[in-house]
Amino acid sequence: MSWCGVVTQPDIIAELADFFVRFDQVNWVLAVGVFENLMKLSVRVSQLGGHSGEVLRNVVEGLGRRRP
Repeated sequence: MSWCGVVTQPDIIAELADFFVRFDQVNWVLAVGVFENLMKLSVRVSQLGGHSGEVLRNVVEGLGRRRP
């Protein structure tokens, strides 16, 4: 897991997740940061078929609120 803090561009969070998942013996990465007062999450998995997006949706389902 990587805490990115407050970021100026939301893409930084995804880029950090992409970077860390390339490390040896790293299978899953969760990068978390804040952009414009909203928490942004990015998950990556090193193996094909890991379904990281589906896992993340299941974890956060029902939490928070959607932006209009």
